[in-house]
Amino acid sequence: MAPNLRDREGTARPLAKRLLRPIIIGAYMEEFALGDHEFIELHNLLKVTHLCDSGGMAKAIIAEGLVLVDGHQELRKRCKIRKGQVVEFDGHSVSVA
Repeated sequence: MAPNLRDREGTARPLAKRLLRPIIIGAYMEEFALGDHEFIELHNLLKVTHLCDSGGMAKAIIAEGLVLVDGHQELRKRCKIRKGQVVEFDGHSVSVA
C-alpha cells in the first residue's frame, strides 16, 4: 500500500496522487513536477514515473547500482531527490522540477 500524506484539510491522500504526474518531454526524457513538496524518495520516483513496476523492483534495481542521480551511481533507496536533479535508468532520464 502506498504511503499516505495529509493535505491541508487533514485528509489522508496517497503520495502518488498528491504529486503531479510526469510530463513527457521526449522519447526518453521526462520532467517530474514535485508540486509543493520538497523532495521525493528515489524508489518512489521510479514507481510513479513507471520506470519500475513495483517498489520492490525499484529497490532491487537501486541496490544493484543501475540508477544514476546527477550522473553518479546511487545506492540509497530512500535518497531524497530534489528540484533540479536528474535521475537516469535504463536509457530513460527524469528531470525533477
